[in-house]
Amino acid sequence: VPLDPSVYNEDWQLKKELFERLDECFGPHDLDVFASDKSHKTPRYFSKQSDAFKQKWCGKRLYINPPWRLLQLAVSHLEDNVEEDVSFTLVAPLHETSYLQKLIAWSVTPPVEIEHAEDT
Repeated sequence: VPLDPSVYNEDWQLKKELFERLDECFGPHDLDVFASDKSHKTPRYFSKQSDAFKQKWCGKRLYINPPWRLLQLAVSHLEDNVEEDVSFTLVAPLHETSYLQKLIAWSVTPPVEIEHAEDT
């Protein structure tokens, strides 16, 4: 199914300082799965034009920060299209959803809470 461009916000990103803290703790990341030419956090990235859901998510450590309305699709894609030896950092809201328990089961560390702010 082609990704409807209206649901993909290229400006969706964490502040640089927050990403750097995540990268220091859980990186180094080598693929930014949801990015743009302006927002990418790693040299390799998928943009709206390359449609992350049409790609194989491979690398040593993926950085995955999808628009939250695409989170269920991202979790499904992780299940079906990521090799077992690939590690990833997934930025997601920490509230009860159908996939939260799956994310916790996949985790090698407890979830890290990032305080929400308008400019996060």
